[in-house]
Amino acid sequence: MKSRQTPVGQVSVPASSFVPPGNYRRKLPHLRREGATYFLTWRLNQQQADLLPEERSLVVEVLKHFDGQRYTLYGWVVMNDHIHVMVRPCEAFSLTQLTYS
Repeated sequence: MKSRQTPVGQVSVPASSFVPPGNYRRKLPHLRREGATYFLTWRLNQQQADLLPEERSLVVEVLKHFDGQRYTLYGWVVMNDHIHVMVRPCEAFSLTQLTYS
């Protein structure tokens, strides 16, 4: 039995069919679900200098500030020019409210 593989970058069903109302697309679908845990990444503006060690520490303190109040913070990595966060919004807050997106 020969397996059918979809080439990278192509799908057999249009990606737009997977995006229910209330979600949005940029380069990929951004799905939002109640009770979901999200892996977020953001980066500095390209013209901005890399974060200094004390600035990276400040970012961590800011992330921790609302842990348990607005979201559950599972983990983070603060790099020189980008940040990764694993977070679950609390019931009273949406991902949109937390990220202002």
